[in-house]
Amino acid sequence: MTTSAPNTCTHRRWAAGAVLAGTVVLALTACGSDDDESPSTTASAGSGATVTDTVTPIPAPSAPGTDTDAAPAPGGSDGDGSGGGDAADSRCHTSELEVTLAGGDAGAGSQYLTLDFRNISVRDCTVSGYPGVSLVGDDNGTQIGAPAERDGSGSGGGPVPLSPGASAVAQLQVTQPENYGDRCTVTTADGLRIYPPDELDASYLAAPNLRGCLNDDLSTLRIRALSPA
Repeated sequence: MTTSAPNTCTHRRWAAGAVLAGTVVLALTACGSDDDESPSTTASAGSGATVTDTVTPIPAPSAPGTDTDAAPAPGGSDGDGSGGGDAADSRCHTSELEVTLAGGDAGAGSQYLTLDFRNISVRDCTVSGYPGVSLVGDDNGTQIGAPAERDGSGSGGGPVPLSPGASAVAQLQVTQPENYGDRCTVTTADGLRIYPPDELDASYLAAPNLRGCLNDDLSTLRIRALSPA
């Protein structure tokens, strides 16, 4: 009598113990020859549904500084040359501007000076808004009084394109310090520290005949926005 070979198809099960919320059975099934691939693993929930045991990688968080939704940095002056992109690239920088006095006048208790900002670079650039201006003294740049207040009564404020050699101007009012009475300790200035709009580097303009008040809460200066020369 011929005896048939034993069946090579085997079925093996491992049962895990009951879990409080239900019974989970892990079934490992192998059928075929000894050189079959490793069996697949499935998890069988109490409802009878079978879910393949697949692990999905969790994406790594973005590196710091790569958040494209982050708000831009706050801008500078009104009317404004701030904001990045093309506006920032086209803005005239302090090193590209020569600041001079282009004239002056006197009024009741004040001097009126015209500040000229000339483009000395080899490219077109733009100024827009109000310069920052302060009186300085002591031959070392010590600020005298508060910075200039903005005077919105004049024209200007919009972008002023400057080709090489072109200028924009702003009027500066310097009030006589005696007008402030006991609030002011009068002192003589060496000149003016001037920031072009939206710039962090300043220019220095000698102006030895100006005077101000030694009071950090008091400004004797008022500046208008830049306009074409």
